Amino acid sequence: MALKTIYKIFCLIALAIFAACSFSGKSTDIKSSVLKISKNLKNWETLPPEASDYAFVNPATNSIITVNSLCGKYASTTLRHLTENLMGGIDHIQTTKRESLNFVGREALWSEITGKTDGVPVYLIVQIVRKNECIYDFILISATEEVRTKDIVDFKKLLSTVSIP
Repeated sequence: MALKTIYKIFCLIALAIFAACSFSGKSTDIKSSVLKISKNLKNWETLPPEASDYAFVNPATNSIITVNSLCGKYASTTLRHLTENLMGGIDHIQTTKRESLNFVGREALWSEITGKTDGVPVYLIVQIVRKNECIYDFILISATEEVRTKDIVDFKKLLSTVSIP
């Protein structure tokens, strides 16, 4: 799939995520000031982040990784519900794996999801965590399950560099 098509899908998903996370319209919504990650992913290029804190593309596979934060909202919303809110704009959603794990000293939720955006198949991995009044989501978006399986190694490397004091 062409990089332009993947980038368009990314933009659609980013807009859906932004819309899903911003439905209250409060002006108090802010990004985390303490989120730190390594931007040195071999074979990945930095993208303009649009609504994300960080975004990367792997030109060889056309997969995209986004890192998002939102502070001051959703304090009582479950991680599962937050993950479901991120899927706005994706049709035929199927969660193939979901597990709780410890991440940055907090409970996190790892979900493997398939669906379609504008008729195009997408394969996602979403890891979401809440810490110190902020929600952090890390998303790998791939065009095929085979590519997702390949790029999960780099996604996990990125996750291992995350610092949220």
